[in-house]
Amino acid sequence: MIRICISCLILLSTIIYCVVEKNNANKILKDNCIEVYLYKEPILPENCVWFKDTEKYDKSYRAAEKSIIDTINNEYLQGKEFCLNNKFDKVLLLKNDDLINYNFEDNDFLIKLSKYQRLFNWEPSMHLKQFVITINKKPILNGYFYNGMMSNFVEDETLMYISVGTDTQYKTKSGFYKTYRKQELCKFSLVNLKKGYKIINLKKDYPELYHAFKNSNRLIE
Repeated sequence: MIRICISCLILLSTIIYCVVEKNNANKILKDNCIEVYLYKEPILPENCVWFKDTEKYDKSYRAAEKSIIDTINNEYLQGKEFCLNNKFDKVLLLKNDDLINYNFEDNDFLIKLSKYQRLFNWEPSMHLKQFVITINKKPILNGYFYNGMMSNFVEDETLMYISVGTDTQYKTKSGFYKTYRKQELCKFSLVNLKKGYKIINLKKDYPELYHAFKNSNRLIE
């Protein structure tokens, strides 16, 4: 009888410990809430005009509809640094628990595979869409999603991804078959494409984001 009571007490203590630890982990995660938002409408960078609104517009140019003209440097671009603290409407793209970890050495953000497959399929393309990363709703950095298989001119930070997976088909409600790619990779690299290709040092360049991953036990070093 005594042994049974002791076993029950040990089991109860273990359950209580696990609940407390889980609550603490949830609180830490909540206090370091990292989210990725997508801007509803394209934001025009300062001192730029939309290429499609100029006399030089030619739809045969690559990414012509998304392109801009830098009026200061007279450059044709698909993206340039834009204001971080803007008031443009945003939609939540990646929730806090969608971001599994950040590998500091490899400079990779790992997200849930199911979310990656749903967002980074062939259609609609995420390439060149503008994002902002926040910590507890505070904007920390913004830039462009960038497909690493493409070759566009972007003078800003990017979350670079590569569409690697298996092409498959599914039947739509109208009865037609549509091809989509089932993603096998679910990582982003934070890369600065200003005047070249530069891997961003998160600890040095964006310490708030680095510490948010570290404080929530999602940093791999």
